[in-house]
Amino acid sequence: MSIVGARRRREWSTRETARLLSARKRGMTYAQCASILGRTPKQVKNKLYKLGATNGNSLRGKRQYEIRWSGRDETVMRLHYSALGPSFMAERLRRTFDSVSTKAIKLGLATPKPRWCYADVLELLITHAPACKRRLTSNRSVNAIVLLKKRLRKLFETGRLCRYLKQRPGAPRRIVEFSGRYPPGLKFAGVRLTKNGKAKRARDYLAREAERERQKGASKKWQAQKAR
Repeated sequence: MSIVGARRRREWSTRETARLLSARKRGMTYAQCASILGRTPKQVKNKLYKLGATNGNSLRGKRQYEIRWSGRDETVMRLHYSALGPSFMAERLRRTFDSVSTKAIKLGLATPKPRWCYADVLELLITHAPACKRRLTSNRSVNAIVLLKKRLRKLFETGRLCRYLKQRPGAPRRIVEFSGRYPPGLKFAGVRLTKNGKAKRARDYLAREAERERQKGASKKWQAQKAR
């Protein structure tokens, strides 16, 4: 049953979207953009939010016209990426390292990193060892191992670790489950101090105690002067 008098939703055309982004690039407000396009400020704000052109989104305030890759940028990538690498290209194009690396994969200039296989993930879950001493089947950096361990901790805490293991390449039909106990490989290792480290800790403790006693004495002196 249709509602009498209800307005039909007006879709955004490609031309309207381009005009909106152009107006925002020139520094116009929501109300000014709405007046130009014949829409309400709320419609303009919602559209910009969907485009990722507001300050409160996951794109850290970057607008669509700043994020979109131009034909010139792609040409520069094809000509110089293989020789210069992602770090120099990110500095030259004024983009992030991850953005340049992802674009290089889409353009076929770089190969994506292989997915974590079941054997390597299981090694991280059951073996309690530093990241630099891990023996994995694939070549992984220490930073990559640390980031994966953080992700595995979140997956275990949210109850999605078993599902993640089943989706890994090379996973058997019956996987190792960690539903009841915390994986030993994800536990935080205790810090063992050296002789110099213990001495420094003792000095810091004495310095804190001396500062605490000084503050107590100053407080008592101030209270005595206030009572006079």
